[in-house]
Amino acid sequence: MSVVSTNEKRTPRGSRESLEGREYDRPFHVITDDVTDGAYVVAYTNSDIPNIGDEHPDDESCVVESIDPVIDTTDDDGTHWIVTVHYGTRKDWEETTYPWEKPDEIQYGWAGYQTVMDHAYAGGDAHGDPTDPIENSAGDPFDPPVMEDMYNLVLTITRTEKDSVFSPQEYAKFKNTINSKRLTVGGVQMAPYEGRIRELTMQPREITIREGSVDEYYAYWEIVITLEVRWEGWIKKILDQGFRELRAGEPHQIMMADIATLGAGEKNTEIKTPVKLKNGVISLADPDYLEFQTLFAKDWEWLRLPPDSRREYRQ
Repeated sequence: MSVVSTNEKRTPRGSRESLEGREYDRPFHVITDDVTDGAYVVAYTNSDIPNIGDEHPDDESCVVESIDPVIDTTDDDGTHWIVTVHYGTRKDWEETTYPWEKPDEIQYGWAGYQTVMDHAYAGGDAHGDPTDPIENSAGDPFDPPVMEDMYNLVLTITRTEKDSVFSPQEYAKFKNTINSKRLTVGGVQMAPYEGRIRELTMQPREITIREGSVDEYYAYWEIVITLEVRWEGWIKKILDQGFRELRAGEPHQIMMADIATLGAGEKNTEIKTPVKLKNGVISLADPDYLEFQTLFAKDWEWLRLPPDSRREYRQ
């Protein structure tokens, strides 16, 4: 009582895919040497028939769920059998995704700050372009100036990189820089100098992943990039004021008599507090705000920041 031959049939093989997963059928033609041989000999102790739980040869996500041996009715001697091996998606199956293969994740938020307001909105003004000067009833700007709470868009980008290709030194060069070129990050378009990498953290991580029958250890890094967008650009605006003014192109000390009428017997002394200026000369009613770029502008192309918010895998 034994199996003479076992051969996989080319037909009627089958496969299906649904929301529950994939399924396969593999039929085998088995011949025994005794008509009294049953399913136990034909299928369950036949070393050429896959066992329950074995992986499909072409799809490791599927395993044998059932084995169905039946006598081949096209043969009259009772020694021919058709054994159908049915595969289905394993219930605990999760395709291995390494941390550094995952797409960047983007979160959107806001950061508040205060700024000097020298104009208010008038009827018909476009957003971001107020035209009504903020002045007192005598036509002079307020001192101290009017301040307003404003908000910048903040993008927090979280990514992972494999330890073997990660360079903390290169990443560190981008902390507290502004973009030197036009770019789009997470669907947000930025002209040069409008984006700033406010925070950049790098955390080493470890993970053990089951690969076949072996546990493999991997080291990787989690990087969090906090990018703040200021549409008017990252420019410092500082009230133009000082103790000297320009006269014929040369700086001269400002005296009390230059800004006020002295009383009888009052000495003309040097000013004790800075005076507002415009174009280098005294301008108490209409001073300038000088602009300075205090952050280093850098090309951010090396960072490979995601251009949109869709969860696409980085190349």
